[in-house]
Amino acid sequence: MGVYSDLPIERIEALIAQYDRGRLISITPITTGIENSNYFVLLSQYGQEAAYVLTLVEVADERRAQGISQLMTHLRFYGFPVPEVVMSRNGNRVLTGDLRPVMLSTKIQGHHVQTPKAQHCHLLGSVLAQFHQIASAFSSPLSQPYDLGWLSKTIETHRRALSGDTLSLLYEAVTQCELIQAHGLPIGLTHGDAFRDNVLFSEADELTGLLDYFHAGEDYLIMDLAIAINDWCYISGDESERSALRHAMVSGYEEVRHLEEEERKALPIAQFIGAARLCCSRLTTQNGNGHYRKDPREYERQLRDLVDNPPSY
Repeated sequence: MGVYSDLPIERIEALIAQYDRGRLISITPITTGIENSNYFVLLSQYGQEAAYVLTLVEVADERRAQGISQLMTHLRFYGFPVPEVVMSRNGNRVLTGDLRPVMLSTKIQGHHVQTPKAQHCHLLGSVLAQFHQIASAFSSPLSQPYDLGWLSKTIETHRRALSGDTLSLLYEAVTQCELIQAHGLPIGLTHGDAFRDNVLFSEADELTGLLDYFHAGEDYLIMDLAIAINDWCYISGDESERSALRHAMVSGYEEVRHLEEEERKALPIAQFIGAARLCCSRLTTQNGNGHYRKDPREYERQLRDLVDNPPSY
């Protein structure tokens, strides 16, 4: 999450006025992240204050924003730990009168875990499997924004900025994307972005929220596990610790949904593809000064590590 559209306070007050949640008390830009513009807003109604997140959607058009809002509402109906997308006075969960879609969501209490332990990974694996089960009943699938076509096009667009070694690794990821299609792996709606900064835990280490659904789309179900493993289980250089975290996440997942044998075999490939996607995604975040908002070299290093030290399951 980040802020790229700096709205004047009068415009924000006008947006808040379209909801029946009270008057604006304070607003704080959320400066982390690389995609949408987000603000913490504190509202007061009937003498009670409540915190929300106001999102100006920069990475999706109105149709996709509506689909994401519908998915989040579906998940919440079934008790999934997702923010409520607030309905406006006119019955809309996505406002479209501005230059970009706008959403107001409840703020879930909790904190981000920067140094995960096995229990955190186990809980996240379980929640991802719950997501897959609940989302299987969602009647309006979202397309995968980071598919093979996107990956190939992004590599070609940014190839001049890449070393020969990195370019070879990314081309190998394209090949693996083509090969994995022959495995007949289960496909469904995935979250696609279960990073540490999109997951909240309570002080008692209970998972309270899974945030940011703008990467959601139809994909191989194991891609959610692979993307999460790449972020949560590689914080240490010690392979025994990495292995323990990986197996904790897979164990948590399988408490809810059992992996097919072909899925288990394909997990290292999915991790490689996931790392390539993130490397390429970060290549697209260059600002006007020629700097990346988040360094793609982090995932260049992970691609090499996955080749040199392939994980086992």
